Amino acid sequence: MSIAEKLTTIAENEQKVYDKGGSDTLKKVWDSIQSNGQRNTAGHYNYSNAFNYQDWNEETFRPNYDIVLKADTRGLFTYCNFAGSLKKALDNAGVKLDTSKCVNFYTIFYSMIGLTELPQLDLRKATGSLVNMIHYCPQLKRIDGVICSEDTNFASSTFGTQGVGAIEDCIFSGVIGKSLKISQLTGLNHESLMSVINCLKDFGLVYYNDNPTWTKGAFGGYIVQGYKITINAEIIEGKEYTVRIKDNAYGDDEYECRDFDFLCDVSKQVGMTYTNGYLTVTFTAKETLNGEFEAGVITDSSTADLGSIEIRQTPTTTKTLTLGTTLQAKLTEAEIAIATEKGWTVA
Repeated sequence: MSIAEKLTTIAENEQKVYDKGGSDTLKKVWDSIQSNGQRNTAGHYNYSNAFNYQDWNEETFRPNYDIVLKADTRGLFTYCNFAGSLKKALDNAGVKLDTSKCVNFYTIFYSMIGLTELPQLDLRKATGSLVNMIHYCPQLKRIDGVICSEDTNFASSTFGTQGVGAIEDCIFSGVIGKSLKISQLTGLNHESLMSVINCLKDFGLVYYNDNPTWTKGAFGGYIVQGYKITINAEIIEGKEYTVRIKDNAYGDDEYECRDFDFLCDVSKQVGMTYTNGYLTVTFTAKETLNGEFEAGVITDSSTADLGSIEIRQTPTTTKTLTLGTTLQAKLTEAEIAIATEKGWTVA
C-alpha cells in the first residue's frame, strides 16, 4: 500500500471513528432523556414538559424509543422551537408517538412556530383536558390523522384559538360524540371536512340495512302488491320517525304509488314521497315496539326494486359542530344536512 493510499485509509477511518463516537454519544443522551425506554413506568418521570423550550429539527430529533404518553401528559412540546415535520423525524428514528393511553393533552403542541407536520394522534382515551392541545403553530399544514371516540372531550380551544389556519390536511376517524369547534382551522380541505361530518355520532338512527332482502307478496290482507322486511328496532309511541328507502324502479309504471306500513298498525299506510332515488315518509308512531317486527311498502306496481332502508327518530339530543362561515362555504347544503340529520347543530 502506497503512502498516499495509507493516508486516504487513515482519513476514512478517522471519519468513521468520529461518526461512531458521535452516534454513541447521541444514543447515550437519548438513553438518559428516555430513561432507557422506561420513562413512563413506575419510578420514572412521564413526558410532561419533556421537550419544551428546546431547539430540534428533523435531523437532530432522534429518540431511541417510542414516546409513550401516560394518562396525564402536559406541555410535551410547549414552546419547542422544532423546525420541520415531527412525523418525518419520528419515522427516520424508527419510533412512534403513542398517545393511545393519554387522558390529558393539555398544551402538548403549544406555540411550535416552525412545526410543519404532526404524526397521527389517538384521542380515544382523551376524556380529560384537551385545552390548547395545538395552538399557534402557524406553519403546521398536516396532521396524519386524528382518531376519536364517543367520549373524546374536545374543548373549544383543542385546536387552538389562533395561528392554526394553515392546517389543510387532517383526516378524522372513529366517532365524534361531543361538541367540536374547528372554525379556527380555516385552511382545512374538503376531504378533511367531510371526514369530520362522517364521524359525527348519529343521535337519531334507529335502524339501517344497506342490503336487505325484501319479500314480495300479499301484504296484510290487501289486494295490492307488497314488499316486506323484518327489522329489529325500538319504535316509541308518540315519537316522530323518518323512513328512507332506496327505490331503483320507481316511475317505471305510470300508475304506481308507494305507501309505508308497519304490519302492526303503528302508522297504517302513510304516503311516501320520491326524491333523488329514495322514498321518504315521516310519521308519528301510534304504539311502542321493541324487538323484531315487519315493515313494508305497499304498491300497485309489479316493478318495485327496493334497496336499503333507514329509520331514524327526530333527534332529541343536540350537539354543536362549530365550523364558522369560511368552512361552511366549502360544503354544500346537502353535506351540511348530513350533520343536521344526525342531530347536530352546525354553527
